[in-house]
Amino acid sequence: MWPCGDCECDAHGVGNGRWHIPGVIKKTGVCARRMVTDFSWQMLSFHNHYVNGNLAVPGGVTSQPGVYLEIMEIISEWMTHGKSGDG
Repeated sequence: MWPCGDCECDAHGVGNGRWHIPGVIKKTGVCARRMVTDFSWQMLSFHNHYVNGNLAVPGGVTSQPGVYLEIMEIISEWMTHGKSGDG
């Protein structure tokens, strides 16, 4: 489901300048999935749980680690509006 890490999508210059996220990364031949850290993939996988009300630790929102809530809010913002926040 997430990055395979074993694909050849960027081998031998095949993806040269193929991937570009305006304001985030310049055109690159390196597969964008390989740039995402394991921690980031884990947080992205937790996002659906967060949206469905399943929090990281028992208790309510005020019981959650602040960094966890901030990460979930950032992911929600990007998924809704993109980096600019203006849709």
